[in-house]
Amino acid sequence: MKRIVGVLLASSALIFTGAGPAFAHGEEAQEAWLRMNSIAWFNVQFSGGTPQSNGDIQITQGQDFKITGSAKVLETWPQTLAQPQTAFINVVSPGPVVLMKNRVINGQEAPDSIYIQKGSIYNFEETLTARIPGRYHIHPTFAVHGAGTLIGPGQWFDVKASSTGFTNPQTLYNGTTVNLENYKVWWVFGWTFGGFIIGMVWLLWWIWPKPTVSRLAITSQLSVNDDGGEAIGLVTKRDKRAMDIIVVVTVLYVAAGLLIQSSLFPTKIPIQVQRFTVQGAPQPAPFATANATAIVLDNQNNSYSMKVAVTNTGTGDVTVKSLHIANVTLAATAGDVSVSPTADVPPNTAAVTPTTTVPAGQTVDLTIRMPLAQLTSVRLVPTNNANANVAGVLEVANANGESAFLTVSGTMNTIFKT
Repeated sequence: MKRIVGVLLASSALIFTGAGPAFAHGEEAQEAWLRMNSIAWFNVQFSGGTPQSNGDIQITQGQDFKITGSAKVLETWPQTLAQPQTAFINVVSPGPVVLMKNRVINGQEAPDSIYIQKGSIYNFEETLTARIPGRYHIHPTFAVHGAGTLIGPGQWFDVKASSTGFTNPQTLYNGTTVNLENYKVWWVFGWTFGGFIIGMVWLLWWIWPKPTVSRLAITSQLSVNDDGGEAIGLVTKRDKRAMDIIVVVTVLYVAAGLLIQSSLFPTKIPIQVQRFTVQGAPQPAPFATANATAIVLDNQNNSYSMKVAVTNTGTGDVTVKSLHIANVTLAATAGDVSVSPTADVPPNTAAVTPTTTVPAGQTVDLTIRMPLAQLTSVRLVPTNNANANVAGVLEVANANGESAFLTVSGTMNTIFKT
């Protein structure tokens, strides 16, 4: 019995204590083929605060910062996933350490989920406020209904405590301004604790005077509803009366809550869903096409490359600017960037040969070498996946500086060491 009481007390204590912060790169837990073939992120930037020498951004509790960028729903979206129809652009952090103040997608305010289309690009701007002091890794996210959440590039934020703490003032419908950080918190806590007490009374009734748990092997063999005689069961008339009392108390407790909230808050706004279609970001008239003809992981020469045929359908030169793979952006650099054919490419770089420029009206077969070590470290090389399909977005620009984002994909072929 002492052991049971100890477990109950420890469990109760855990309810009212918080867990420590978790630090992890959750996006790397998702399989390479899933991340590459679903959402491509690019131009993601974190603004606000003061950049530090270690790469962190330092901000003060209560200070605003922004996350801006673009996400393309790829045409290669896996058929094994629920198809992208409804999505919610948000952020992921280790707990409620930031507060979302505003969200704009393709120029429209988007407080809720939106309807999306494959092949479309969604430019987003999220305004957030630092809420709890600490050091946190924060990412933008693209959650698709039925499929899950895809995580974008992350940034470390070092939130310093403010002398005034954090407040979240909001004006209610009746004109009263309240601080949502502590508004009616103790009332909510007290009401929740009251319900917890009722539940504990019910629980202790069945495990304190009865061997329900300590002698489970025996009690599981007893009849349930016998009342008296030699074969008395687990549930007696006294138990039934006690349960009737608990049910009545519970109903009265809930009814009292309804009456109290109706009296204190007579004016209410019902829960609302503002869901609408956001059209893809406007794109320039097509001036190029791209088709991946081969993707090769060469373990003999320690190289990872994609062969792409780029056709310039415009009237001026087209320049390859970068390759976006999931949440990694590789800046295009002409040639093998002064490395030997068997050496790995520097991080965040795509070495393009023979050139990054495609003349008007021509098709050029390009070889794009990718940084094998970097992509392996973030698990974007599908060597251990059942699905070896690789996809990305090739960003090309015309003479006017307009960018087109062309989806390229194919199956990775592996050359093994001999």
